[in-house]
Amino acid sequence: MSSPALAQSWNPQRTLRIIVPFPGGGTIDLVARVLAPIQQQELGQAVIVENRPGAAGLVGSRFASRRLGDGHTILCAGLGSLTAPFMRRRPGYDPERDFRPVILLASVPTILVTRPGFPARTVQDWHRLMQAAPPGSLAYSSAGVGSVQHLAAELYRSMTGVSITHIPFLGGAPSLAELAASRVDFSFADAGAAAPLVEYRILPALALGGRHRMLRFPGLSTLDETVLPGFEASTWCGFWLPASASDAMAARWNAAANKALAHDVAAERMFAAGFISEGGTEEAARAHRQAEARKWRRLIRERNIRSDTEQ
Repeated sequence: MSSPALAQSWNPQRTLRIIVPFPGGGTIDLVARVLAPIQQQELGQAVIVENRPGAAGLVGSRFASRRLGDGHTILCAGLGSLTAPFMRRRPGYDPERDFRPVILLASVPTILVTRPGFPARTVQDWHRLMQAAPPGSLAYSSAGVGSVQHLAAELYRSMTGVSITHIPFLGGAPSLAELAASRVDFSFADAGAAAPLVEYRILPALALGGRHRMLRFPGLSTLDETVLPGFEASTWCGFWLPASASDAMAARWNAAANKALAHDVAAERMFAAGFISEGGTEEAARAHRQAEARKWRRLIRERNIRSDTEQ
């Protein structure tokens, strides 16, 4: 009885803002825009999505961390919101101290794709080739330093000891375009972004980087179950409020987001875009963030991944 009462004890009084710290049209922007109109009905106020991109999610996340914790501004956080501060000397915010996780909205596993004509036809062949190739002779593309594509490849490198060359680009689309043009050898791409190129047979797909298989790719196994037990690299998004937000605010946003995720229109659009809908409690969102922070902070320190971009 107490949880429903708590969720009803705060009501927004003006327009609500969802801050997306990445460019429009991307993975997290799509999730925010799919959910916003449904949440508007649930919360009783207009909900607008505001993009504040820059520095792999740091600019918008830092902006959101400095808003009043009155419940009217919420961050649609992504992996970069968590990891960008780990790679900078002066990040301007602490993702664990300055934010309160409200809900994990969705996740998207990485997908291992190669250039057309790459000699490995299976993930097992690819894995053997990675280990046998001369140091630095094979290159992978990413959406930039600290992106999920970069971190996934560095996780693979850390777990296997292979020597591969990182070629960063300014975004996921250029990264995949260079791969399709055979100017790099492979990428741990965002599964949603890579799906059309895989389905139209432009890029060969060898395995998924998540812990579970996807309905959209029924024939693809995971690296975890084939060549590298324990490998898991996915991107995700969730709602974070400023740390000063009250229990009632967090509970109301959580309830509205869970209802939005269960809506038929949202579910269909999320599935079509390659997302795995999550949802759940604040406690689950907090546990997820803690686990991700431990994992990626350790890798970033071990691999000495740094970004000198100060914005």
